[in-house]
Amino acid sequence: MKRKDKQKKLTFRQLVFDSLFEMTGLQLVSSVILYALTRVLGRGAQYLISMRTDALTTSNAKQVLLSWQGLVLLLFGAVIILGYITLELFPQLFLSDDILNGRPSSIRRNLLKGLLSVRKFGTTAGVLILLYIAAAFPLAGLGFSISLTKNLYIPSFIMSVVWSTPLYTALYVGGVAVLLVLGFLWLFSLHGILLKDLAPFEAFGYSSGLMKRHWAEFLKVMARTFLFVILLQVINDGVLIPLATGILDHVYSDLPVNTVLPSLAELLAMDELPELYGRTLAYRILSSFLLIEGQYLSAFIDFISSGYVMLAFTHCFVSFARQEEGQEPLQLVERPKRAGYFRIVFSQLAIAIVLLGLSIVVGLAIDEFRRTEPVELIAHRCGGTMASENSIPGLYAAIEHGCYGSETDVQRTKDGYYIINHDDTFKRLAGVNKAPQEMTLEEIRELQIPDTTGSGEVLTVPTIEEFLDVTVGKEKLFIELKGKTADRQMADDLVQLIRERDCVDDVVLISLKYDVIDYIETTYPEFETGLLFFAGIGDLTRLHCDIMIMEEEMSTQARISELHVAGKKVMVWTVNTRDQLHEFLDRDIDGIITDEILLAEEVQTELDARTDQQFIADLLEDTFQ
Repeated sequence: MKRKDKQKKLTFRQLVFDSLFEMTGLQLVSSVILYALTRVLGRGAQYLISMRTDALTTSNAKQVLLSWQGLVLLLFGAVIILGYITLELFPQLFLSDDILNGRPSSIRRNLLKGLLSVRKFGTTAGVLILLYIAAAFPLAGLGFSISLTKNLYIPSFIMSVVWSTPLYTALYVGGVAVLLVLGFLWLFSLHGILLKDLAPFEAFGYSSGLMKRHWAEFLKVMARTFLFVILLQVINDGVLIPLATGILDHVYSDLPVNTVLPSLAELLAMDELPELYGRTLAYRILSSFLLIEGQYLSAFIDFISSGYVMLAFTHCFVSFARQEEGQEPLQLVERPKRAGYFRIVFSQLAIAIVLLGLSIVVGLAIDEFRRTEPVELIAHRCGGTMASENSIPGLYAAIEHGCYGSETDVQRTKDGYYIINHDDTFKRLAGVNKAPQEMTLEEIRELQIPDTTGSGEVLTVPTIEEFLDVTVGKEKLFIELKGKTADRQMADDLVQLIRERDCVDDVVLISLKYDVIDYIETTYPEFETGLLFFAGIGDLTRLHCDIMIMEEEMSTQARISELHVAGKKVMVWTVNTRDQLHEFLDRDIDGIITDEILLAEEVQTELDARTDQQFIADLLEDTFQ
């Protein structure tokens, strides 16, 4: 008690600043360990996948997951998720408790406590808590998260179906609402288990009781906490960096847009550097430094914010628990110093010097990153929003507009013909809840389909032969082998139809089913093929197809570069918003499947008119996303 009486009392903000280096150090060490764990298990996963197939994607998942290798892969995934929870999240909580109670602490001890705590979650309720942390939080947006799954999402093409179907919308909104309510009531469950040694089910009740009695005070504290974090980001991202880059833009406003400089060797060989080249280089290097430093500070704020939020959250829990137990209010006291402020300042100066060197490299090399050819635009479902979906008018609209190609969907009828339709049934378009394979071509021809653009025109369901006759020699037709009838027979029949019209070079055969694409690529190598998928692990370069058509969230620049090195084309689907178009039209991809052809062209014009600084900003955002 005497030692504690001599300790200096602190405010919460002082305590946070005093513990900043310690919290950051814990996160750095845990990040290194988790990176190593992920790499090791990732290599093991690739080996297991290679025993069954080329790579594991949503197009061939059944083949792998229903084998013993699939069970081991699921075990690997569970180990990685548990690793992130017990080494990234739990140690932060234990460190926060040590800081608040004035206890000495160590990174090794907190990491070990985090690992050993996993045994407390061996019940159904404990597993539910771990699942909520890993999956429910990113979807519901309330609770603790881990960096591994914080960007977990439901693919946009699935959400488009959810929002377009009232029943699915109601189920989705209701599910998220339930997660939000339960998540709020059970927010202190993790603290109850780890700090109070409660069983998981007991922790649910304990947390609910605390929240019901202290929710107003909790919301007040956390609002201040998040407001402070947001304020830091706003100052950096919305004030300091825009102000500095704006001044730089003003000073160099007379420079022409998109100046292409000679190579570095040519510049060094010049006796005298032309003023335009010198000022352009200075502008690029200074812009790079300001933007890279801004990216670093933004990432650093995000990095320390998780520790700050955990400390504030744990402060609430400890304070509320002490009130419930009739104890004296929590007193925040100074702890033994782990690192002086000089070390923090020195480390930041060293980082700034490194970033300056990186800025010089970026400033000298940005011409190497510019696209020399525009991204090819493929109209989704024939004409995108320019015409009714999967229609002859849609094909003509795409052709007249100069699109590289059109994407469409083919299914087989009951009597063996091939018609154009996206959905499993005709309910959405024609009000008939029957699948194409349940109807004859004659029956399908009688369906009345209102023009989806709202023109009032009534259309009929076209056949693949009609589509081929329109597009031959005019644009690429990306034919997706769709639904339950997408099989080898469909592949054989389509190949015959295409060969009869002598338009092999005008067609790309694509599918969500890897076995079908693999069959086409093997049996008919003269045909160009594309595999559609929205998730995948393993060596994707080994997949047997010509074009990798990935959902947008999966299409990182690193993955795109890897596939290009392997000689494969890369396309992205379905890119429809201005932000998405801005992002992918600026990447090193071969094509974009989009409904918004006109918007894509508008965004491309904006990209062509960017200053060097705007180009560098987009380049850095794409690199460090």
